[in-house]
Amino acid sequence: AVSWVYDRTTDDRELQEFIGSIPGLLSCYDGQIAWRVFVSKSAGTARELEARISRLLKACAAAGYLDRKNRQLRATLCIDALLAISSLPEFFNSSSSNIELDEIHGSVG
Repeated sequence: AVSWVYDRTTDDRELQEFIGSIPGLLSCYDGQIAWRVFVSKSAGTARELEARISRLLKACAAAGYLDRKNRQLRATLCIDALLAISSLPEFFNSSSSNIELDEIHGSVG
């Protein structure tokens, strides 16, 4: 189900909704199982998602079509999702992360 929803995100608004659901999904055992199935479907899934979250977070600084409140909401959702993902034990046992935190901080901070 997670793959089905993710594969159908076509714009930033839909991606934001998906990203906003990640912390809740990962807060329960069944959600963690579904997440593991999702990221194990192909070698690049986790990297692709991280890249999309990173791009969405960076875009908060330049998104002229979003007001300040919506940029802050989007940034918060992205950061919360990254924190939830990084809290999983397998996150530390992999080299999948390719997010440049200094670069993101410079864009948003």
